[in-house]
Order: sequence, then structure tokens, then C-alpha cells
Amino acid sequence: MDDATIDGHGDRGFLADNIQVAGRLWAQDLVIKGTFQIHNGEVSGSISLWGATFHTPDGHALRLGGLRCRGGLFCSDGFRAVGAIRAIGVELSHLTLRNATLTSSTDLALDLTDARIARLDAAENLRVTGVLCLRNARISGTADLTGAVLDAGVDHTAIDAVALEVGDSLVLSRVHATGGLDLLTARIYLHDTKVSARGKQIAFRGSRIKVGADLFAKHTVIDGEARLSGAHIGNNVLFSHSVLRNSTGSALHAEGLQARCLDLLFAEQPQGAINLQHARVNVLRDNPMTWPTLLKLNGFAYDTLHRKAPRLRNGWPGSPATKARSNPNRSNSWPPITRVSATTPTPAAYCCEKSGSTAPPNPPPVASGAMPRT
Repeated sequence: MDDATIDGHGDRGFLADNIQVAGRLWAQDLVIKGTFQIHNGEVSGSISLWGATFHTPDGHALRLGGLRCRGGLFCSDGFRAVGAIRAIGVELSHLTLRNATLTSSTDLALDLTDARIARLDAAENLRVTGVLCLRNARISGTADLTGAVLDAGVDHTAIDAVALEVGDSLVLSRVHATGGLDLLTARIYLHDTKVSARGKQIAFRGSRIKVGADLFAKHTVIDGEARLSGAHIGNNVLFSHSVLRNSTGSALHAEGLQARCLDLLFAEQPQGAINLQHARVNVLRDNPMTWPTLLKLNGFAYDTLHRKAPRLRNGWPGSPATKARSNPNRSNSWPPITRVSATTPTPAAYCCEKSGSTAPPNPPPVASGAMPRT
């Protein structure tokens, strides 16, 4: 089917349901108007769609539900789909989307719900207009979306990866996403990434995610809330040199977060609150000069403060000035304090959340409410 042209209409393009191919299926540089459909097919070799163009703007460009392909599906090198790609429950040894453009007039551009894929390679120049759905998918190796441009609109989700499982890493370096990211995976890399979701406010949604290794968000710009409430991160959560902006609420909502190391060495002061209430970390790395305007630390527990900056931290529980007052057996001995002024290293006002008092006694520690763990 190389270099072939099929002029179909609507759902009528190429239909090969339940096809059995003992070898490869090549359709390089194919041009087709109408749906390309292989439902429940099985191909022992690879399916090559390099440079192919699929044009069904008001429907499905490809329907591949239940497809099993042992040699991998290659949609790269100028591959272009105008219309949704529905690939629910596919089983692929490899899915390549390098230099591919996916455009859908509906919400979903690529639907890989319940897919089983050994490796997803979209590490070069992927362009998606619409939602990339990976719900309940299983990727046993790496899912690499480096450099992808994803545009679902600020009111929608650019990547819907709820209940996604990745055996190695989900790489989102240099991704530019308009819309939110809903993620649940094994290891997440966001490096030089831009996420914008002003319309829906939550730009990065990781509530209650379970990450076996690390969440890297270095040099990342997030316009909207980054939500990690109740997340369990096995190793590091790193926001080094990142920019967080949310003028209407929290920049980082990480209430109940559990992690080995939390790195908050932001590139600049976040626009919006940082909520670490009831979070538990072994090591906290931050810079008091980039504390946000509103810092919530009620019930926050840590083992070690890295880069303590003692002159700026004078008054933190565990520092010499408050060591006698931070009895670990009396976790409620300090009223929960919310920091409300952080334009300078030494705050001018505090708010006691329980009593409403703006002048807690004795005087309050800088960003108090955090207690060292035992």
C-alpha cells in the first residue's frame, strides 16, 4: 500500500477487521480520506505508516481497537492524522510518533485507553491538538514525549494519564502543554517544560499518585496550580529553578505529600500559596529568599533542613533558638501558623489559623507550624 491514495468518505476508507497478517503491513506515504480501520487484527511483524496522511476531520482517522502488533506501530516521519485516533486496548511492542502531527476537532486526538505497549517513542517534534489519553494504559518500558507540543485548550486536559503505569520513566522534558496534566506513573521527568491551564486552574494534577522513583520538574514553568495532595513519591520531588504561577489560588498544593526529598529551590518567588500541611519528607531543600507570599505548614514534618540559612531560619523548630520549644512529643504545642508576608526574608505579619490572631505569642517562628520528625 506504499504511496497509495484512497478516496473514501466518512467511515468508509480502509476496513480490515479481524485481519491476520503473517509479516509486515506497510502503508508508507499513504493518503486516505475516510477511516482506516483494523479492529481486533493481528500482525506478526510491524505496521509502517511513515509519512502517511489520514483525513477524516469530523470523525476517526484511525480505529485500531484491539489490534495486536508484535513488530510495533510506526506513525512517524511526517505522519499526519486529521481526525481522532482510537486505539483502545491495543497491544504493541513499540509505538513511534516521532515527527507526527495529530489534529482532532473533538476532545480526543489519540485514545490509548487500556493499551499495552512495551515502549512509547514520541521524543521528536510530536504535535497534538486535542487530548492525549493514556488512561489505565500499561507501558512496560519508557514513554518519551520530549519536545512535544500539546494543545487541548486551557479548559481541557492535555494529557489524561490517570491510572497509567510506566515500568521505567515518563519523560516530559521540554514539553509545551496547553491544558492540564493528569498523571499517575512510575517516574516523571519534566525538564524545560511549560504547562498552561489558566482556564481550569489546575495545570498539573498528581493527587494521590504513587511514584516509585522521582518526580523531576526542573526548569519548568507551570501556569496554574500544581497539585500533589496525598501523593507518595518514593524518592525525590524536585522543583529546582522552576517557576510556579497561580494568581487565583495555590501555586503548589501538596497537603499530605510523602517523599524522601522535597526540593523547593525555585527560580523566583512563586505567585500563589504553597500548601505543605501534613506533608512528610526526610529532607527539605529550599531558599527562604523565594518563599511564597502565603506558606501553609500546619502539621508539616521533616527530618533534615538542607541549606538551613540559620540567620533567615532563626525560629524554625529544631533551630537553636527554638530547640527547647519544639518538643516532638507535643506536636500541637505550636499553633498552626500561615505565613502571609514573604516579600522580605523576615515576615511582618502572621495569621494563626485556629485563633485568627495576627500576633501569636512568644514571638512566632519564621514559617512555623513545621515540626521535626522523630
